[in-house]
Amino acid sequence: MKALIAGCGIAGAVTAVALRRAGIDVTVYEAYTRSADGVGAFLSLPTNGLAVLSELDLLPLVTAAGFPTPGVHVFDRRGARIGDISYGTPLPCGTVAHTIKRADLYRILRDACEAAGARVVYGKRLASLESTEDGVRVGFADGTTAAGDVLIGADGLRSTTRTLLDPTAPAIRYTGIIETGGYADIEVDDDPGTLHLTYGRNGLFCHVLHPSGAVWWFAQPPHPEPIRPSADQWRADLIARYSVDDSPAAAIIAASVEVFTPYPAYDVPTLPTWHRGAAVLIGDAAHAASPPPARAPPWPWRTRSPWPATCATPRTSPPPWPTTPRPAAPASNAPSPKANSTATWAAWAASPPR
Repeated sequence: MKALIAGCGIAGAVTAVALRRAGIDVTVYEAYTRSADGVGAFLSLPTNGLAVLSELDLLPLVTAAGFPTPGVHVFDRRGARIGDISYGTPLPCGTVAHTIKRADLYRILRDACEAAGARVVYGKRLASLESTEDGVRVGFADGTTAAGDVLIGADGLRSTTRTLLDPTAPAIRYTGIIETGGYADIEVDDDPGTLHLTYGRNGLFCHVLHPSGAVWWFAQPPHPEPIRPSADQWRADLIARYSVDDSPAAAIIAASVEVFTPYPAYDVPTLPTWHRGAAVLIGDAAHAASPPPARAPPWPWRTRSPWPATCATPRTSPPPWPTTPRPAAPASNAPSPKANSTATWAAWAASPPR
């Protein structure tokens, strides 16, 4: 059996590893002409995702590149601690959730993908998709084609596979949140590895003390338009925004040696069609998450864990892709529940202090 994967990001790479372990021939087609080494900020991996990495024998590599972050302390804008969030039950081996730079996670998964025997081809931007008696045939923007038993669309938020599967699929939506972050050289009176999340007057702010003594942080202030200002402009704006809160946010931002270029956060509405014939969507192509702080890559990892066995089943027709119960699709112009929660928080943040 031969599987084609569109996209060599985190979702595509880890899927390739899982399929190769099931003995399936895999070729990954990446639209960009080079790998994503060095790209991205950082993210937290709850234990459900680490359990999948353990099944793929990748857990030691990932935990060695990250650091333990078992949970979050939550504060209001006045500095009062209002709750705690766990990042999942520890694994049987005792491993808790970890935070890692995206570039390090990507490198580990990409290297594992190639070490498992998957072929990765760069500069292959998907342009067409057709069903055949034996599976699928895809065309690329450079005029070349490829055929396989199945196509897995892991091509991200602006997925071409999603549009080819369903030209009427709903468009991505701006959530009303701008995301940024950075690394700061500043002393904070925190325990290493515990995230501190503040729902500030002008936006959400979260920071964590790395074992090295550096402070990693991210911010999600609301903004009516999907702007992309320069990092220097944004730094000054962020300091002004968060200085009104009783939190270390403004001082951390001011002491940052690096502030990530801000980017607007988008999500994908509930899709009426996420698979058709021998083609399926995974990861951000299927269900990009809006920006609450608990989001993480394990969403797609967990939902596709049974797929390698399904794909390996002898067949004469496309396999019955596993279906995951989900809420009924909203009306075409109605926001999804996750968008509702983001919009509700953004409206609260913009309300007068009480």
